[in-house]
Amino acid sequence: MKGKVVFRHYIFSLALLFVGFQVSVQRRLLSISKPDPDDAAATARWLVSQNSWGVLNTISSDLGGSPFGNVVSFSDGIPGKGLGIPYFYLTTLDPTARNALKDPRSSLTISEYPIGTCGKNDPENPTCAKITLTGKLNLVEGNSDEAEFAQSALFTKHPEMKDWPKGHNFQFFKLEIEDIFLIDWFGGPKPLTLDQYLHPNIKRSKDSKLMIKPKEESTISNDLGGAPFGNVVSFSDGLPDNGLGIPYFYLTTLDPTASNALIDPRSSFAISEYPLGTCRNLDPENPTCAKITLTGKLKLVDGNSTEAEFAQSALFSKHPEMRDWPKDHHFQFFALEIEDIFLINAFGGPKPLTVYEYLHPKI
Repeated sequence: MKGKVVFRHYIFSLALLFVGFQVSVQRRLLSISKPDPDDAAATARWLVSQNSWGVLNTISSDLGGSPFGNVVSFSDGIPGKGLGIPYFYLTTLDPTARNALKDPRSSLTISEYPIGTCGKNDPENPTCAKITLTGKLNLVEGNSDEAEFAQSALFTKHPEMKDWPKGHNFQFFKLEIEDIFLIDWFGGPKPLTLDQYLHPNIKRSKDSKLMIKPKEESTISNDLGGAPFGNVVSFSDGLPDNGLGIPYFYLTTLDPTASNALIDPRSSFAISEYPLGTCRNLDPENPTCAKITLTGKLKLVDGNSTEAEFAQSALFSKHPEMRDWPKDHHFQFFALEIEDIFLINAFGGPKPLTVYEYLHPKI
């Protein structure tokens, strides 16, 4: 394998979102401190406004209707004045825009972990907040006021976009939100309506004098009309520095990802180089900031097998916190049986890469 192809230590979403522990999160100054976890609407808006990228999940007809997660940059408005609606700058040379024009059902998965405010907590720990916005990914009319707003929002937050190739015909898209899945504390997802999300009450954080301003494993969700559901999960492909390339997960059916997979195992797993800190000042969507999507079937590992022993060793060595997760939540080991690989690590489009080549790289 050449160059950056082998970078299996970081996850974002089981397609968006994120994360292994050999990650150096680049902390940055926040314009607004993290809200009180009891304030679901403020937390949700904070996650969307403070992040600049996530995993955007669409339905891929080229992959038999499987969900396809992709690392993308986004903006919900001018910094400090976000409105909560994510906008994107996409080209149909990339699968995400093509998928959306055929079937707009989509979701955007975002994690608190890259912001750098989760401390030493595992990325899958409920106190490390995560959100999935599900709805329709629609093209913004080209000569409209909304297109001007999208351009201002995106180009302000992602100035590199101004110089992206005109010949690639980038267009503005937005996610028309229909459902919100937010976890920011123990006790499961927080009830949060779209109206509450779009019109949050201004509320003080317990640890800050600042005010909250109004402003990524993918599975198929039967509860959301077959829309792709992205979720932030931790993973491991083996013992540190001895990974085998197959991602393993420790999931509970109290969470939608596992329950979805037991009904329909079609899944994808999106990973970005960006959190590793090796993309320098590049935009997360820049092709030289590598990203990979593994698509296949998310399967339950036989509990009394040697594979289950391997999965436990791989996950618990990389995520020691998992050993203490509640027994009554009935966590189980899952593996992604890879069928397709989408890799971009330079200009020129996705790199041809078979599953065999991925699993047996030349040293």
